[in-house]
Amino acid sequence: MPEYVEREFRRYLDCGILVDHTDHNLGLALLMASIGTTDTDFLSGLTRQLANASTKGAKADDDALNFMLSIIKGVQPQDQVETLLAAQMAVVHDATMTFARRLNHVENIPQQDSAANAFNKLARTFAAQVEALSTRRHSRHTTAMHLLQSGVPFSDIALWLGHESVNTTHRYVEANLEMKEKALARLDEPKTKMRRYRPANELLKFLQQLQLCKAHAGSTQAGRASAA
Repeated sequence: MPEYVEREFRRYLDCGILVDHTDHNLGLALLMASIGTTDTDFLSGLTRQLANASTKGAKADDDALNFMLSIIKGVQPQDQVETLLAAQMAVVHDATMTFARRLNHVENIPQQDSAANAFNKLARTFAAQVEALSTRRHSRHTTAMHLLQSGVPFSDIALWLGHESVNTTHRYVEANLEMKEKALARLDEPKTKMRRYRPANELLKFLQQLQLCKAHAGSTQAGRASAA
């Protein structure tokens, strides 16, 4: 493990935030990968901010912090900008649920108006954040496709988009319909001729015997029914 990662791990211990993993260094690396960053300073600062935002008292709430990190992980951020946007979405969602709870326990009209206004603003903010993330990803996807169709190497596209790894670019740079048609046009038509299936004599005999058995069973049942 690189020295700077071990140093960052010690910083986590100093600030009271510990990665719950049997191999602490591996756990830290997995956490960084899940939130789309390789910068330990970014991870440290973001985790502290989330811990502060999710704290309801003097002590950090482990469950609340893990919940926010799981939201960011679920968004699958492609870079640090998307990670920050996902973090804001997590915080806004938490605040929205807080005011939803307050709105359900109001005792008078002023409290109801205050909680409702805050809830509506937060809900609209969350929707705008989701739209911003979708628009940004669509724009980046379109740019990547244009670069790909122009013959730009895949590694250069990853650098253009600011990806730390080419594997990240593979997530949404996919061949469009035009590229698929060109790929199919390069394929040769199959030279094999389509032939009608001809079953073996043994199979035909078996099927004929099976049909005779079914006919015999049917006639036997009909005879019993008429006799009754």
